[in-house]
Amino acid sequence: MKGLALLCLLLLAARPARAAEAPLDYPRLAVEITNRFFDQDFFSDRPLDAAKWRDLFWEEIGHYYPAVSPEVKEASLPAFQAGESGLRQGQIDFARKLAAEAKAPVSDSILFSALINGWLKGRDKYALWETAGDSRQWNSYLSGRLHGIGVRWAEQRGPGGSLKVEMVVPKAPAEEAGLKPGMEVIGLLIDGQAVDLPSTRGADLAARIGNARQVTLRTATQSYTASPRDIVFQEAQPSLEKEKGAPVLRVPHFDRGTAGTCGTLLAPVAQAPTLILDLRECGGGYTDAAIDLLGMLEGPGPIGVVWKYRDEVGRVREKPMSTQADRIWKGKNLVVRVSQNTASAAELMLMSLRQKPGVKVEGGATYGKTTSQDILRTGGNSELRLSVSQFSPAEG
Repeated sequence: MKGLALLCLLLLAARPARAAEAPLDYPRLAVEITNRFFDQDFFSDRPLDAAKWRDLFWEEIGHYYPAVSPEVKEASLPAFQAGESGLRQGQIDFARKLAAEAKAPVSDSILFSALINGWLKGRDKYALWETAGDSRQWNSYLSGRLHGIGVRWAEQRGPGGSLKVEMVVPKAPAEEAGLKPGMEVIGLLIDGQAVDLPSTRGADLAARIGNARQVTLRTATQSYTASPRDIVFQEAQPSLEKEKGAPVLRVPHFDRGTAGTCGTLLAPVAQAPTLILDLRECGGGYTDAAIDLLGMLEGPGPIGVVWKYRDEVGRVREKPMSTQADRIWKGKNLVVRVSQNTASAAELMLMSLRQKPGVKVEGGATYGKTTSQDILRTGGNSELRLSVSQFSPAEG
């Protein structure tokens, strides 16, 4: 699911010259985060999928072990099943024991990220816990302004903790050095110092690259040297193009500035009779931005979608959604392009627009993410994203 991966995977690097993060008390955080889940998550009454939690956990840390047999994984299931009511000392001790048996050091950052996120996704697949460094990378990507060498690593590590290049930003230092998607990096030097890849999380690695003066990446056949710098990632910005005379507004995601940017782009084509809205690579983002863009296309008022959420005593409530944004585009024919990568806030837009006259939808089925997440601050400036509501058409 490339569109969502573009948003969710660890991308480049944090800004340089940033002070080191204070050490986190991971055991305490593990208990705090699972308690917050039961207090606020829309799906908190779902039973824990312990097998999914186990599989996600092993996916995250499996490359630290010589060979994990299906029998070993199956034997570990009871420890995960015992965590139904939240992460407690039993699961923490179990994880520590596994870390002690690994062939390479497993840091608390890696171990507890796997433990916490596996538990969260065992109930709600869109829940996510991130360290402060992870969160900065997310926000940097959404802004389209990054600092690093311009590489996105694949989520899964290779043998021995190697890194696979999933994407290279055009005209960034990595591309200029010769790196290409699909290459496997088996060695890394940051300012001349070798990095122990197996024991380093992707987010921590990205932060170190961002603070470096020079980075050398080694594959099985060649070395590549690049110097991190500021990068403007144009693919992360809305853009307006022309196709057979009709304006095409491409929206890759919704951040806090997306609606304003789209308004500026729409103003010169306000009288165009036909507008093409391209959401094919839009994996979502801030729902408020999507709702504002709806107003720019259709005018203020109800959007034909309702939120379902839990009130303070746990009851499911419904609230009609509306937009206050003034209409900018005054045409009559709107074409909305979607794909399997269209998700979340983009699907909310689609849900609203397809009810309107003069709207034509092109493309197949979308991703199917109809939930919204809130961001809650947890210890050490880390953040917890929880599903707090679900949206559906107002007419069922």
